[in-house]
Amino acid sequence: MATARELPIEDFNANPTITIGADLTPSPQACLVSGDSQMSVTFSNASGEAIQVNFVPPAIPGGPVLFSNITSFPNTQSVQAGTDASVNYYVTANGEISGPWCIQVNNGPMKVQLTLVNNVMTYTPATVAVPQSNLVADGTLAIFPALNGFPISWLNNLDPFTPAINVSDGSSHASNPGTAGNTYSYTAGPSPDDSPGGGKVIITST
Repeated sequence: MATARELPIEDFNANPTITIGADLTPSPQACLVSGDSQMSVTFSNASGEAIQVNFVPPAIPGGPVLFSNITSFPNTQSVQAGTDASVNYYVTANGEISGPWCIQVNNGPMKVQLTLVNNVMTYTPATVAVPQSNLVADGTLAIFPALNGFPISWLNNLDPFTPAINVSDGSSHASNPGTAGNTYSYTAGPSPDDSPGGGKVIITST
């Protein structure tokens, strides 16, 4: 089976800064972090408001927790050498919320867990953001469970990943160049009813 491309460690910054702007949009919106030693990510607040950055918990229990939620800025958090993981986060201020935004460390991937109970499929998280540099297939997604995986169908047959994701297999699949800025919807079977309404993947530009 084809596998997602692994990123050379020199491709991306090992110590990037993410700046939250006036509209609660981070820059960069998707952050690719890479390094062969300890890395870090610094969050800066240029919004002019009191904001909070909240990270989505791992989809699979026991998965790595990359960062702690943030309420004071600037804030720098370290990432251990050898980490391969991804995380989504939301920015909130005065009742407003933006996101999900994404950070991928080395080869990721972002993970989604499918659970079928009483013929109802649950997607955790239901919506995920995956990075794309528009240069190569780089941001990665893995959908679980890998054992006895569920068939996956993409709306209008628009699958933004290589290799194509047609079943949950727990493997990394890389986002294709040219997909950034688009949202892709998928359904996992065999459930006739999906809760909370199927899964969505937002390909977010770095």
